[in-house]
Amino acid sequence: MSSEGKHTLRFLLSDAEAARTRMPSPEGPLPPSRGEFSRRVRNEKTASVFRRFLVARVAFDAIIEMFRSSEPMRFEPINIFVERTLFGLKEECHALFRNEGKPAGDVLYAEDLFDVLIGSIFHETMKIKENCYILEHYGPTYRSMAAIADRRIRVPVYERLFFRACKRIIERASTAVYDDIRAAEQLFDDTTEHLLNILPRFANNGLVTRMLVENQQLVEMVYGEDGLQKVLLKMYEGRLSRAFLHAASSYFAAGRIAEARDCCERSLKEEPDNTGALRLTARIQARQPAPATNR
Repeated sequence: MSSEGKHTLRFLLSDAEAARTRMPSPEGPLPPSRGEFSRRVRNEKTASVFRRFLVARVAFDAIIEMFRSSEPMRFEPINIFVERTLFGLKEECHALFRNEGKPAGDVLYAEDLFDVLIGSIFHETMKIKENCYILEHYGPTYRSMAAIADRRIRVPVYERLFFRACKRIIERASTAVYDDIRAAEQLFDDTTEHLLNILPRFANNGLVTRMLVENQQLVEMVYGEDGLQKVLLKMYEGRLSRAFLHAASSYFAAGRIAEARDCCERSLKEEPDNTGALRLTARIQARQPAPATNR
């Protein structure tokens, strides 16, 4: 699982895609309009945010499992997770979804709630990180200094007050870290469920559907066995064939013929008489290069 080490957010097209935006193909369509280009980039960002959340969920679960098998929790893993994985996700999510939906009364709507949940996860895990730092770095130093002070005959009043304050800080951190972990786990559970519930809003975003199909193992690590099927059925209101057809259409439009053919086959496996999949299959076959002939 790769970690994103930069806090700057970049959404760059591939060289081939960039070339298509600069110059129309003599046999192909004109370059996308400004509105189409913006919509496409937004769709890419949306797919990226959702994938990064899935990665973050799996990474967090791994850190907590490691912590429970060998306490105490180490600072370095949670620090890397917060600074590299979560920070980028939070910033990308804020840029994309902040104030995107329309709050109705006291209820936040769809993308707004997803954004709030991601921000809450970030701040809760920051608390875990800070408490781990206190326990791992300040705790040993405090205990060493307190042991030296106990051996001294005379200890200034301010030192005694300082050691009492340190003791309270260490004790509070050792208790709070468990509370913060439970709170973060609950937030991850809530966000995982909320993402599943809002995915139908993105059923017209072929890049989101493709991201799910391409990351089946990741999806199933989050949503369990047959997780991809569960997610796509929710997203496409019970029609798995429609999900794979939409992914196939998106691949075909991007010129990724092999992937389009594979998704068409998966669509027809679910619904053999799916007219849309049959038509797209014919178009895919028409795009296949003619077999070489021996002369």
